[in-house]
Amino acid sequence: MTLAAHSAIIKAVEAELIAAAPADFLMQQAAQHLADFICALIAAQPTPAQVVVAAGGGGNGGDGLYAAALLTTAGHQTAALLWHPKGAVHEPAYAAALHAGCEVHSREEIAALAQRKIPAGQRLILVDAIQGLGSAPLCTADAELWHSLAQQADTVVAVDLPTGIAVDSGTAPAPVTTPAATTPLARHVTADYTVTFGPLRLAHALSNACGAVFNADITGAAGESLLAMVSDAAAVAAAASATPTAATPANAPAVIECHLAWQNPDPSLQLPALKQWDAVSLADLTPASSDHKYTRGVPTVVAGSTTYPGAAVLSTYAAVQTGAGMVRYAGDCAAEVIARCPEVVLEPDLTAITKTDCWVFGPGVSTSASAAATLRRLIHTPQPLIIDADGLTLLADSQELQQLLQQRTAPTVLTPHAGEFERLTGKPLHDPAAETVALAMRLRATVLLKGRKTLITTPVGQLTVVDAGNSWAATAGSGDVLAGILATNCARAKHPDAVNWIMAAVATHAVAAQKAATTACGTAPTSASQIAAAIPEAQALLQRSQMQPPI
Repeated sequence: MTLAAHSAIIKAVEAELIAAAPADFLMQQAAQHLADFICALIAAQPTPAQVVVAAGGGGNGGDGLYAAALLTTAGHQTAALLWHPKGAVHEPAYAAALHAGCEVHSREEIAALAQRKIPAGQRLILVDAIQGLGSAPLCTADAELWHSLAQQADTVVAVDLPTGIAVDSGTAPAPVTTPAATTPLARHVTADYTVTFGPLRLAHALSNACGAVFNADITGAAGESLLAMVSDAAAVAAAASATPTAATPANAPAVIECHLAWQNPDPSLQLPALKQWDAVSLADLTPASSDHKYTRGVPTVVAGSTTYPGAAVLSTYAAVQTGAGMVRYAGDCAAEVIARCPEVVLEPDLTAITKTDCWVFGPGVSTSASAAATLRRLIHTPQPLIIDADGLTLLADSQELQQLLQQRTAPTVLTPHAGEFERLTGKPLHDPAAETVALAMRLRATVLLKGRKTLITTPVGQLTVVDAGNSWAATAGSGDVLAGILATNCARAKHPDAVNWIMAAVATHAVAAQKAATTACGTAPTSASQIAAAIPEAQALLQRSQMQPPI
């Protein structure tokens, strides 16, 4: 299990370790891991690479300068930019870079260097070692400088944490408008990779700006002791937060469980000391000899309207593709659904259904009074209920429905994207982790906040993040597909109040999107229909990845 913890927990247990270590011992360990990672990036492509390290005046800059020294010694073209506006620098690391023969530039030289074009046939690896874990937003001048450099970079690597990203919320600052820029400039760094050292922070789990996160443990007995202490402290904090009153918007979760949708490792970046998050586990889907259609899950999909028949087709088709023993459909689009999925059982009367393992309600149902009445009826049922799309809008607009949901005893899952989430809370989404915890605890439902990194928060405030690893699902109708996957996974879940089946659905959706976007000539935009069609292959890949050792 990969855990990310609140910075206060980590600071409380690592202070003694830092104080006891020899001067710069931990910094040089971090620099070696960073240099090894950049060497692997250089070796991964035949195009010659230039490495530019933007080094701040503190410990993060020290990591970068020590790494620049190691890269120069290894024969790589490396330059260091002394970023601090007052010329502050980590002196021992600066001396090491100079001694190694690294090209070092002062703050005054950076603006001119930023305008210099990278020679044809060469690529730029830009390293953000400006602030790290103690990040503040870039000032306007720094935002302009970074933008000029980043425009030319092929790859951006952040050290510990992209500059400007808040360490516990993972939020980015508001952009800045300048006369020279046609669009507002970001006041934070967006990285392709983040290389960090020691325990993960919450921002690593929450921020898309981190890119792919690679983590190195502190070596030796001291490092093992630190990780054990952080794990213990995180477990205590997580248990303390698992009460109906402990988590509020002002109180971010103490610990987040982190998962990748799928580990499809790039062999060139497989370094023994650097690791990524654990992949989601998918249960064996092979039917047992005693299985029949009723034991393999029977979800009922309530979706679609005359305006949105496609939502009914996509969600029902996805439920079928995910492998339900039987899928029931109740809604206004029976003809469209049965034309696409002849195996679906049509249910003209919702109240007559006597055998179902779960309900999914909302994709394309409209926000009519009759749709609201159907949702009210389903909230009173004893089976698990997944509420998506228009169902969320109905819920947001009705205090009565919210109160009924709070009284519900069967598991409920809400699946908003950011806009639907804001309708449910009535305010802009600022701190996703804290606000999903607050909403889940208020409505007594599991909240699945969709995105590149999907946040899954239980009614007691425990938070899990699944990183899709791609954004090919950013297309109309893909949420309907996810609703169908969730329906089947829930219907066959042994413990529908747990989150494992939700994580598996998110991972299946992510891998199906990747497969749908993959052609014989490379990747290309895809559609929700293609994502649904790729579900069985995605499930097979997820199961195979667990049966084979990593590359």
